[in-house]
This record gives sequence, structure tokens and C-alpha cells, in this order.
Amino acid sequence: LVAAQVGVSSAALAGDARLVMESFLGSGLAARLDGLEILARELPLLLPSREGPVWRGSIDLLAREADGSLLVVDYKTDRDPVDSEIGRRYAPQMAVYAEAVRRAYSLAEPPRAELWLLRAGRAVVLETAPEMTRLKLDPADG
Repeated sequence: LVAAQVGVSSAALAGDARLVMESFLGSGLAARLDGLEILARELPLLLPSREGPVWRGSIDLLAREADGSLLVVDYKTDRDPVDSEIGRRYAPQMAVYAEAVRRAYSLAEPPRAELWLLRAGRAVVLETAPEMTRLKLDPADG
């Protein structure tokens, strides 16, 4: 059904999914995932902004690292991503996710945020300070 909706064959879609998984499993990201304490997967969030809209999303992975710090991860399957471009593209989204976690855990600073590029098998660390993304997040609750 999904293959038909996007105009590709089921076999092509399954092959692409297999390549993404093989790239991930053959990368250091799989080993890193194994070393994390998973706190949540597909964690829904709602975060109000000063201007009225509510930011909604789903955090792919919230984890605790060995040093006790929190990590927000969003999985991406972009083809041939350039780290600086993909970082700019997803920085606002990740800033919202990190701010939601900061508030929920009463942290002084937002947690580390990373894009895990599954197809490329590497992570891109993002700056998550809300002022870096020009988001007008509501200062209430934190």
C-alpha cells in the first residue's frame, strides 16, 4: 500500500529499507544505541510558544548516556546529506524537542541533540539553545 502511494514497487521499497538497516547496523550508531539507557521511543510532545501555536511532534529516541546526561535523537534517512545543511534544516525541530525535554526534566540546559543519519551511519550534533533557532518558546514552566 505505501509503495503504491509513493509510486514505487514494493520490492524497491523493501530493498531500500534493507539498505538503510544494513547501513545502520554496520555503523557505530548501532553499538552506541546498545550502550544507552533507553528512556522513551516515539515520545509525543506538545510545547507552547509565546505566539500561540503549540509545537507538536514525536521524539524518536530519548536516552540517558553513561555519564547520566540526556540525549535526544531524531532518525533521518536523507540521501547524501551534507552535515551543515541537514543541521540547519532540522535545528528548529530539534531545539523544540530539546526544550521540551529540558522542561520535563527541569534541566538547567537543554540536553544534547543529535540527528542519526541511518543511511550514512553517522550522527550530527546540533546546537539546541532556543535562541539559536529564533523560536519564540514560551518561558513558562522553565
